[in-house]
Amino acid sequence: MISLLIGLAHAEGVATVEGIMMDLSQVLGDLEAKQVQITRLSMGIVFDDGIGYSVPVALTEGEALKIVGFGDRERIANLDIYVFDERGEVVAQDDATDNLPVVPFIAPRAGTYDVRVVIADPVGEWELGFFAVAMGYDSPIPPISSLEPFEVTLAAAQVLEEEAYQFIHAEWLTLSEGETGFVQTRVDDWLLCSAYVGGSPSRTRKLDVYAADPFDRPRAHDRRHGELGKVDFIPEPSGEWMFALQARKLRSGFTDTHAVMVLGCTDGA
Repeated sequence: MISLLIGLAHAEGVATVEGIMMDLSQVLGDLEAKQVQITRLSMGIVFDDGIGYSVPVALTEGEALKIVGFGDRERIANLDIYVFDERGEVVAQDDATDNLPVVPFIAPRAGTYDVRVVIADPVGEWELGFFAVAMGYDSPIPPISSLEPFEVTLAAAQVLEEEAYQFIHAEWLTLSEGETGFVQTRVDDWLLCSAYVGGSPSRTRKLDVYAADPFDRPRAHDRRHGELGKVDFIPEPSGEWMFALQARKLRSGFTDTHAVMVLGCTDGA
């Protein structure tokens, strides 16, 4: 399926995420105006294959989560979200005919839930499109702004596109000092990939990244000082790659930060 995206990148130079990033800015602003604290965001490519894209989310019993998704309007007319439990049963969903599914969810038990993004109707003959899913909770106090991780994501995506790398995936995690979070995404049929990582600049001093291949073999890492990092790697073998992000050092007075990873790849053509 990823060959469809390679063909798209050849036809358009690279398929830009500029449009969906602008929509993301508005969605995040609307959520924060309603006092929703954004804790996680996944952004990537979903295919019109009836299966969709899975975002695993670990929740405790009774934990409340607001899930808001949207697809790029150029390629996706109708996007749905389903939440599956560990037994594979649908426990929440929004399958209304629109491009902005919203799922308020309270975990009935502790476990890892599968938030599944599915194209219900593409635009025209498109077989894939960009999507984003923001997750958070209703906050009793004004939420911490997502402006900084948004700016890190946008800047990294722009650098990748300027270097003729196709955007593949972006992820935001919330990490406390010393905590490690994991991002898993499929990488196929590319010559070279780069992953940019960054923490919220006002909160992060040192953010490390480690990349492992589908056999869990370490392949690249970046432990430089400062809040920005980058790893380059050849995606062989193809499959599910794992990226570990560690908030090694935060700025004084802060206990957590958003950590951002943005992945892009090129086939060298």
